[in-house]
Amino acid sequence: MRVLLFAFLLLIGFSAQGQSLYQKKIRSLFTKVHYDEKYNSELWELTKSTNIDNPTIYAYKCLYYIMNAKYVFWVHKKMENFKTGRTKLDLAIEKYPMNADLRLVRYAVQKNAPKFLKYSENTEEDKKILLEYKKNQSTDQELVSLIDGVLAKFP
Repeated sequence: MRVLLFAFLLLIGFSAQGQSLYQKKIRSLFTKVHYDEKYNSELWELTKSTNIDNPTIYAYKCLYYIMNAKYVFWVHKKMENFKTGRTKLDLAIEKYPMNADLRLVRYAVQKNAPKFLKYSENTEEDKKILLEYKKNQSTDQELVSLIDGVLAKFP
């Protein structure tokens, strides 16, 4: 019985470590997708099977759609990708309003979205939640570091 319990606990530990590495890889792409389409494609490969029930990873799936608007050629495809990502992101935030990854992605997107898209109405709300997260949930240093970087670049 003890051996079985030990094996189970070991398996849980490896699973958590694997999830952590997976999440770390996805977050590392957050700062790169703007510069090269290959990073956006890599982001898609890592997030395509994710659904809204995993909001931390889903945030970056939404980012894929939004950033894909930059890399497609036709204007109607650009708008379609942006709207898909925006809609999915906003719905996820409605369902998980305190998820910092969702808020970080939306904040960064809204700070960078062209004015004609009229997608900048939540920056103050998102910034407030991100600062609150930093103050109260500083255990995820990787995310806190991303938040610091984004807030420094786009105050």
